[in-house]
Amino acid sequence: MSANAFLAALQQTLKKEGRLVDHKADRGGVTDYGISLRFLKGLPDLDGDIDGDGHVTEADITALTPGEVARLYRKHFWDYYRLDEINHDLVAIKAFDLLVNMRSKPAVKIIQRALRACNKPVLEDGLLGSKTFAAINDIRDQLNPLAAMRSEAYGHYRLIIAADPTQGVFHNGWKNRAYS
Repeated sequence: MSANAFLAALQQTLKKEGRLVDHKADRGGVTDYGISLRFLKGLPDLDGDIDGDGHVTEADITALTPGEVARLYRKHFWDYYRLDEINHDLVAIKAFDLLVNMRSKPAVKIIQRALRACNKPVLEDGLLGSKTFAAINDIRDQLNPLAAMRSEAYGHYRLIIAADPTQGVFHNGWKNRAYS
């Protein structure tokens, strides 16, 4: 893992997330830099109280700065999921993007299904632990799990749309994200 993997992951994810948006079909609510109001409200100890007023509201979304965004992504995604334990930068970067976009269980199950497609018999339990890390790091060619992760991610997005057609407005963006 290179020392700059987190910064590369952050840069790629922010390109996909964009800036302030409040799309009526987005279940996360108002979002900036990919940080949603739902996410901020779910953080412990008012860590999502960006403006320091004691409450987490839309004002905290608009108060986000690039530095605060990097801090939140580093703490609540990169470090929380221990992505530094992945030896392959491209796989870690894709895992980060999936975790940001989908959250824990769906993203980790996609990673685990991708590993199974690469003949690594991991349990598909949605937990990113030592066995999953070992399976990732045992693969010599990081392009194999990366391709499988992309395919699994797109399949996941298609299932979301099939279950709730209102989410179809995100199809093209999700497809592009899955295969990036």
